Amino acid sequence: MMAIQWVHDNISPFGGNPNNITLFGESAGAVSVALHLLSPLSRNVFSQAIMESGSATAPWAIINREESLLRGLRLAEAVNCPHDRSDLPSVIDCLRRKDPKDLVNNEWGTLGICEFPFVPVIDGAFLDEHPVRALANKNFKKTSILMGSNTEEGYYFII
Repeated sequence: MMAIQWVHDNISPFGGNPNNITLFGESAGAVSVALHLLSPLSRNVFSQAIMESGSATAPWAIINREESLLRGLRLAEAVNCPHDRSDLPSVIDCLRRKDPKDLVNNEWGTLGICEFPFVPVIDGAFLDEHPVRALANKNFKKTSILMGSNTEEGYYFII
């Protein structure tokens, strides 16, 4: 969100138009673009969107706070940190002190086949409601959107 805001605020000196910014993303990137369309915090700093093979309604694209907590505790256990949900400050402190390589090397081992380690959470700020509900309530940026999909893109994940 900060990068989009920076482009909006600084594009003019580069010959760009702050009122004509297009977001593009593919797969998880398309999910990110879709979430910006839904977010009350970022929808006013870009103009239109291109999304290829991804949607905010994909079952793997977003999780709730409880699932986020469970995934964090599983990761903490995998890297030998405390993983008691009744003492989250200790869990967080230990995870912050871990080498990022250890976190990356252990993140996938705690998940199922179609789960991704770090995905957006409905936080009440960037996302104020679940994407399905936001779409039903017409709570999104009304703008031009180009959408497409890649044939057999998911094959990579079943290899």
